[in-house]
Amino acid sequence: MKITDTGKDKIDVNGFRTMSEQLATLSAMQFFFVVGMPKSGTTWLQNILDKHREVICRGETNIKKRWQLPLENCVETYNNMVAASGFDKVYFNEKHLDYLFLSGVLLMMQEWLHNRSQDPIRLIGERTPNFMSDRMDTWNKYFPECKFVHIIRDPRDAAVSGWLFWSRRKKKVAASRFNNIEDFFRYYISQWIQQIEKARQLSLEFEGRYIECRYEDLIAEPNSTLTTLLEFLGVDADVDIVERCLVDASFETVSGRKRGEEDFTGNKLRKGVVGDWVNHIDRNHVSELYDSTLARFGY
Repeated sequence: MKITDTGKDKIDVNGFRTMSEQLATLSAMQFFFVVGMPKSGTTWLQNILDKHREVICRGETNIKKRWQLPLENCVETYNNMVAASGFDKVYFNEKHLDYLFLSGVLLMMQEWLHNRSQDPIRLIGERTPNFMSDRMDTWNKYFPECKFVHIIRDPRDAAVSGWLFWSRRKKKVAASRFNNIEDFFRYYISQWIQQIEKARQLSLEFEGRYIECRYEDLIAEPNSTLTTLLEFLGVDADVDIVERCLVDASFETVSGRKRGEEDFTGNKLRKGVVGDWVNHIDRNHVSELYDSTLARFGY
C-alpha cells in the first residue's frame, strides 16, 4: 500500500491541534450525499454538481467497506490483544470507534476542500450507489443535518445498462453469477424495488433534507431539474451557472461521443439514453412481469 509522503509537514501534538481546528471548521459546513441504484446516473449527477463553484461532490468512496469495517476489525484486534495481556486493560469503546471513523471521513473531505481551495465552497457531498438505506442511515448518524439527493432511473434501462457494463468489463465475474441478461434483469429489478422502498421509508425521518430526481427528467428538462436541486441544496442557481454545470458535465463533454453513440468496451458512460431496454429485453415478457409493479413508481 502506498501512503503519500507528508513532506516537511510536522506531525506531532501541535500539528494535531492545528488539524483538529481545521476539522472543527470543516464540520460546520453543509454536507449532502447522492444516493441511487447502480447505473441510475449517480456519476453523471455527481459530475454536474461538482462543476458548481460552491459545491464539492466526490465519489465513490464506498466508505463502509473501505474504511468503517476495516477500522472496526482493527479496533477489535487491539481490544482482543489487550484482553489477553496482563497489562492495564484500557479498551477502545464504541464512542472511540465513532470518533475514529468520523475523523477519517473529515480528513478525506479536508483533502477535497484543499484541492478546490480557489473556489468559495459552501457544500461538500459524496456519492456511492447501491445499498441506499444503509448508507443513508450511516451518513445521517454522523451528519445529522445533511441532505440527500436520490436519483432514480427506470429500472429496465438501468438493468440493461448494468448488465452490458459488467458483462463487458468483468465478463468472468458476471458469468459466474448470472446465466444471461434475463437472469440479471430479474435480480436487478427485485433489488431496485426493495432499495427504493427502503430509501423512501427512511426518508420520512429527513423532513426537508431529502429530494428525489429522475434520470429521465435530467435528460428531458435538464435546466429546470438542476435548478430545483441547487435550490434544495441552498447554492446559487443562476441560469448561467446551471447551464455551465450541465455543459461541463455533459455526456458529450465527458465521453467525447454524441449521446446515443454506444461504447462497447465497458466504459461507465455507455450510451446515455432513455428507453434503450426495449432493444435488449423482450418487451411483452417484461410487461407481463413488471408493469403493474413499476407503475407504482411512475414507470
